[in-house]
Amino acid sequence: MVEPSNPSPTTVVDEPKQRRPSKPDAPPRIPKSDSLVIPKTIEFLNSADARDKLLKLSAYSIRLAFHRELFVKLGWPVTVQDRLKRLDTAIIDCRQVLNCLKWISTIKAFFTNLSDTDMPRGERLALLIQTAFWTVEVVCSDLSYVAKQLKPEWDANRIGKGYKMGKSISLTILIAVESWRVNAMLDKAKQEHRRLTVVQRSSVKESLFAIARCVCDCIIYYTWVNAYKPNKTLCYLCGLLSAIIGLRGQILSL
Repeated sequence: MVEPSNPSPTTVVDEPKQRRPSKPDAPPRIPKSDSLVIPKTIEFLNSADARDKLLKLSAYSIRLAFHRELFVKLGWPVTVQDRLKRLDTAIIDCRQVLNCLKWISTIKAFFTNLSDTDMPRGERLALLIQTAFWTVEVVCSDLSYVAKQLKPEWDANRIGKGYKMGKSISLTILIAVESWRVNAMLDKAKQEHRRLTVVQRSSVKESLFAIARCVCDCIIYYTWVNAYKPNKTLCYLCGLLSAIIGLRGQILSL
């Protein structure tokens, strides 16, 4: 008897797998922080106050270096030092042009404070006086620049004294106002037996920075008082610190 032969195993042929169409390469992701650098830089430089603080920082850096004879110790040529001196003078002119007609803003601020009935009466009166002296400051700055351009040999310090007086008294009033605000917040929190909120702590910190900046500028600008003779190195360091604090505020406001 013949056994039936086993059928040969069928060969299974794998069908070629269809390839999925490849997706186009996605553009590289740019970190959010990097994508904001250029717009924020442009916004920063568009601010007149930011440009003024940068110029102030540059001017006081040059003055401090000259006062400490840093360029002489480094052996820089006299021609380079003369150019830096002219640059310092040019920076002063640039700041005056940058702040030209600023008295329009101070007058607006005066009437804004005058119409703000929600503000405590004492604080409003102090800010009105502060704005009046601020107006004296910027008007004297404009007059000083015009006088220098029309008559270069004319002594600009005649008007500069009024500029320094207006600025120093204005800053002194701001110190008093900011100190009153900080004290009021601390007293209120103490009476309610609680700690300051996050917003209040931030407000106190900014007020303290504002006070420090005003103190630095007062050290510089109270020289209109004949009996006041501050150390020049201290004045230049205060100018640098004031500019740095001002730049910090401009950067945080972006």
